[in-house]
Amino acid sequence: MLNNVKTQICERLFEILSKGVPKLIEAGNYVENGARMIPFPVFTESRDVLSHLRDIASDALNEANVEKNLIEIQEHIRRGIVETYQEHYDYLASNIFQTYGKYKQSFFKFESLLGLRAMHAPLHKNINQVLKSSQNLWIEARNSKTNNFNTSEFEESINKFKKASSLLSSIDEDIDTIFNNFYKRGVITTFIFLFSLSLLVVLLVL
Repeated sequence: MLNNVKTQICERLFEILSKGVPKLIEAGNYVENGARMIPFPVFTESRDVLSHLRDIASDALNEANVEKNLIEIQEHIRRGIVETYQEHYDYLASNIFQTYGKYKQSFFKFESLLGLRAMHAPLHKNINQVLKSSQNLWIEARNSKTNNFNTSEFEESINKFKKASSLLSSIDEDIDTIFNNFYKRGVITTFIFLFSLSLLVVLLVL
């Protein structure tokens, strides 16, 4: 009887771990390779999984104890997967806010003065469209995620998080181009102004 109970526990536990742990590792690898981020949710939730495994082992014949901890293990794995992808998206979005957001607030108003408005118009249009699309995907991903990581809905949610992050990454080059054009044109304009001013001073002195 005791051996049967232990076998049932192991079968349920292995089913949860065999389906959840690969997805947890995949999430960690995704953010480490793509953004050089440390996947903290993977580590913290894995630590909690180990804690619940200890609790099961301490009272394996208590059905209520086992059931409670198996549910918790599944939830920690699910949370580690989802929060890793969400934090990755938030990290990318924060970087764009710090770069492109700063440009829009501080430098955008000088584009006409530097003759960059027409040149940058398609870039701004693409960036804004991508930002909107990625935000919509993020919302859809949040709305479609389930409490069970072993469902097609959950997979769809994760794929949308990935796609939203990929969209954000795709506009890095456009943002860099805008900054580079602005600084180059700004330096050239400043040089021309200072040169003209110096020439004017020289002519007045003569």
